[in-house]
Amino acid sequence: MLDDDRNDLFIHMDIKCRDYDVQAVERSVQKSRVFHIERTSVQWAGESLVLTEIRLLEKAVSVQEYQYYHLLSGQDLPLKSQDAIHDFFDRHDGKEFVHFQAPQFDSTGGRGRVRYYHLFQERFGRRVSAFPLRYVNSVSFFCQRCIGINRNKDVDFYLGAQWFSITD
Repeated sequence: MLDDDRNDLFIHMDIKCRDYDVQAVERSVQKSRVFHIERTSVQWAGESLVLTEIRLLEKAVSVQEYQYYHLLSGQDLPLKSQDAIHDFFDRHDGKEFVHFQAPQFDSTGGRGRVRYYHLFQERFGRRVSAFPLRYVNSVSFFCQRCIGINRNKDVDFYLGAQWFSITD
């Protein structure tokens, strides 16, 4: 349970979720303060996802300075009590909890995810399902490959979990 007087909750709900009731959420929370940011459409692995996370952090730092900021999904549930969680972060005060590792690019085109431009990412997500757009997407990747596009050639990439616990 996240509802604890030591926690403030900052929420973004994707605009594609039509049944979300802000007032119902706020009424259900008894101890935490709840803040919502403007609802927008977010695409997995798209720029909109990163921008939304930044907006959440900007909102949080505008309210007050916190010991930690935890980015959680709507599907995350704490496995320990709030006392145990707060004790853990008190004992590890100042440490950042961000997972990353060297990428393991394989034959499925993982490197293409960062090398080429993805024309329809924000409109349709990673998987473009409509045939004409799939075709245009494939032609775009082929052309980029042929002319040697590498939009991040001087960048060393690391992979990692999206979720984190970071200090102010």
